[in-house]
Amino acid sequence: MMRLLGGCLRRLLVLALLGVCAVVAWQYRYAIGSALRVWMGTADVPSEELAEVAQAKLARLAAGTAGGPVVLREVEVQSLVQYGMAESLPPYIVGPCVSLRDGRVTVDARIPTERFPHLDELTEFIGFLPDTAEVAATGQLIPLPDGRLGFAVDHLSAANIPLPRGLIPSVLQRLGRSPAPGLPPDALALPLPAGAAAAYVRGDSLILIPRRDEA
Repeated sequence: MMRLLGGCLRRLLVLALLGVCAVVAWQYRYAIGSALRVWMGTADVPSEELAEVAQAKLARLAAGTAGGPVVLREVEVQSLVQYGMAESLPPYIVGPCVSLRDGRVTVDARIPTERFPHLDELTEFIGFLPDTAEVAATGQLIPLPDGRLGFAVDHLSAANIPLPRGLIPSVLQRLGRSPAPGLPPDALALPLPAGAAAAYVRGDSLILIPRRDEA
């Protein structure tokens, strides 16, 4: 009888420990996942999990519970683009990628050449491009007075061939650039995430500053 009771107690203890481990594993699933990626050497790979982490940070920012600046690492921003925004982009934009380096932003994607803006100055340039080319824009984030954000384009290239900087305003205009107070002609206006008053890039991270009344 004592042996039977002992066996039952051992089973109950094992089940209880497994239950505690399951709860802890679920509660700390993102930290555990990150640790596993580090151990496996895949820490900087965009994933749906990291997109969820980034979305949770943005949700706290919108709710006014962030408790300070929100930091999105490059891999989290790319995860958002890859797993949260890809379906909302035009179908002809393939493989969008965002890189954050030394305070600058680079956005690139593969786009059919026929989708390029039709400018007389670009006719000969486009003739050298393949049917689909990688287009890359590098620039910096600038504040705008109306609570929005500007992306000032310093460098624009297609198939690794740089476009003359003087053509950037015309290209952006043909791409649908909308005017905004304080917006330079070589920049695009972007909406700030809900709850954010400003944003800037530091190193390889996007820093979002909460609105003062929500900080």
